[in-house]
Amino acid sequence: RSKGTRLLLLSNFYGKK
Repeated sequence: RSKGTRLLLLSNFYGKK
């Protein structure tokens, strides 16, 4: 589940930028 959280964070960060 840790991998999913990291992917979500990355996606959110990229989407914000």
